[in-house]
Amino acid sequence: MIKNTLILGQAAVALATCGLLTTGAQAQSATSKPVGYVTQTLKAGKYNHIGLTLHESILVSGTATGVSGSVVTDSSNDFTSVLEEGTVYLLEITSGAMAGEIQDFNTWTATTITTPTNLASLGMATGDTFQIRKAMTVADVFGENNETGLLADSTGNISKPDLVYIPDGQGGFTRVFYYSGSPGAGWYDTAFTPASDMPMINADSFLVLRRGATDLDLVVSGTVKTDASVLYLQGNDAHNYVGGFYPAGTTLANSGLGAQLTSTATGNVSQADVVYLPMASGDGYDRFIYFDDGNGNKAWLNVNGLAVADDEAITAGFIIQRRGAGTTVKVSPPESYSDL
Repeated sequence: MIKNTLILGQAAVALATCGLLTTGAQAQSATSKPVGYVTQTLKAGKYNHIGLTLHESILVSGTATGVSGSVVTDSSNDFTSVLEEGTVYLLEITSGAMAGEIQDFNTWTATTITTPTNLASLGMATGDTFQIRKAMTVADVFGENNETGLLADSTGNISKPDLVYIPDGQGGFTRVFYYSGSPGAGWYDTAFTPASDMPMINADSFLVLRRGATDLDLVVSGTVKTDASVLYLQGNDAHNYVGGFYPAGTTLANSGLGAQLTSTATGNVSQADVVYLPMASGDGYDRFIYFDDGNGNKAWLNVNGLAVADDEAITAGFIIQRRGAGTTVKVSPPESYSDL
């Protein structure tokens, strides 16, 4: 449901179509990235599946001088001079065995970062490079004072306002809405806990139940990510709500997912991992599976009629149903992003 199209040339972004432009380096050794905005349409009366395909600016770039368990050390940086207490950040590994891996964290010292995951056991090593961005929050995406214009409620009755569904990492969602009453107007979850600063991680995707009577434009600003991204998929038929990472140009074929997901040699949907892409109408999902007969015949197929769908565009937010055990997959950016 991305309303406008990002067009990539040989070495630049077409500015007029998408509101994207190139700016200078953000911090330390971070390189220039295209910045701008992307609009997604929230259809009235629908559950809208969205994703954050633009990202916060790079705040810190560095090289690990040590990795021990979940602690990454960079003795040449002073994280306390850049990172703000009480904020969630994203550590993205940009070289080595774990290149593309993204970890959210909120614990650091001047020269160390502590993540929830044991990165050393997964393969991160001394000499690997990384970069750090702030994680977007509910207030960043929808506006501190609901500048997006979601339907609010002044009574605390959650059956009335638009609801934002944020994956909780346990297979469920935390629901968030804008309370317009006084005092205390702001974003809250359905337990009425303040939620303005709740992180919305780019690797995830989200649902917005639009109860308002008209369609609404959600405009998200940020920078374009130009390198590969790693997603963790929960297994055993789990439905993983994942983000598309890139504002445009990614298709089922060029994403690289086909070689990493479970395929079918017969076209039997029950044998394969399934990719669910939301329909632009908001009326559900088209489903896709990867066909590989072992004899060189390979293609993405639409489950409805098994038509070839290699060129189907990956949406800002989508679902991957993983049949087997949990795994990680790497999503490649469109080839033309390498020119940016």
